[in-house]
Amino acid sequence: MQKQGSSFTEIAKSIGVHKSAISRKLQQNSDQRSGAYQVDLAQKKYYQRQANKPKSIRLTQEIRDFITQWIKQDYSPEQIISYSKIYYILCVSLKRIINLFGKKKRKDLVI
Repeated sequence: MQKQGSSFTEIAKSIGVHKSAISRKLQQNSDQRSGAYQVDLAQKKYYQRQANKPKSIRLTQEIRDFITQWIKQDYSPEQIISYSKIYYILCVSLKRIINLFGKKKRKDLVI
C-alpha cells in the first residue's frame, strides 16, 4: 500500500491499528542498506526476533520442589520470588506460584 502512495494514516485506518505502529513496523523490517520494505525480509526478521526472544521458564520438578520446600517452611510466594531473585535461582513467576499453591502459607502442603 505504501508503494501505491498511501500514507501511514490511510494504511493504519484500513487495517485498524495506530499510524505509529505502521511507521515502527516499516522501519523495523526494512532493509537497512536500501531502506526498502520487502515482505520476505520482514518475515525473516520476524523469525529471528522470535528465536532470540527470552523463553518462559517451565515448571520443572526441581523448581516445584524448591517452591514446595519454602512454602512448607511458611514462606509466602512473594518471599520465595524475592529469595530466588537475590540468589539467582531459576524460578517461575509469582502468578504461577499463586495459581499452583494458593496465596496463603501452607505447612500441610501435599503435592
